[in-house]
Amino acid sequence: PLMLAGLLAAGGVSSSSGQVTPGGQRLAQHAADPSVAALLEQPWDVAVLQDNSAVPGGADSGDRAASESALRDFFAPRLAGRRVLLYGTWGHAAGCAYARLRARYPDYATMQRLTTAGCE
Repeated sequence: PLMLAGLLAAGGVSSSSGQVTPGGQRLAQHAADPSVAALLEQPWDVAVLQDNSAVPGGADSGDRAASESALRDFFAPRLAGRRVLLYGTWGHAAGCAYARLRARYPDYATMQRLTTAGCE
């Protein structure tokens, strides 16, 4: 948010921003967070959402389904009429940081390839 505010200010555009950015959360976890619901009550023009890095690559179909449900049932109604951007995610440098998912994402190249394919 600070970089964007600086770029906008350099162009003579005023802005305000807010964020809820705990590490490692999935969209479904964000949807259950009261601070996210409160933030979305503000009259933002643009909302940027990001899922956990392990979700788009399909490591857990339950996570993927929960993210899709969160987008449809929680975020879409609250963000109707606003521009919504899905911020990309990326593979972890040494493969997945979560031990339970290392077999699926053993290294950066594998995780990046699967994550990119899942976001497309």
